[in-house]
Amino acid sequence: MAKTWRVSPDGLKYTLHLRQRLRFSDGHPVDADDVLFSSKVYLDENAHSPQRDSLIIADKPIVVKRLDAYTLVFKLEKPYAATEKAV
Repeated sequence: MAKTWRVSPDGLKYTLHLRQRLRFSDGHPVDADDVLFSSKVYLDENAHSPQRDSLIIADKPIVVKRLDAYTLVFKLEKPYAATEKAV
């Protein structure tokens, strides 16, 4: 989904620029709000998401912020090698 991404020199911040014109299977467009929503659901303990553990680093959840309709920033508590491979 990401067109480009940039990792901060300290490895704690990932800025992702989503591809535009992505669509869900029902034809609705995908944007940063959808990624933000999904990250909140994955982190919700009541959802019992199998992805939750991969979004917790050093006992802190990855913080996701929307910068605009197609740009997000993911902030990590500490550098985590698996994160760059997942992006």
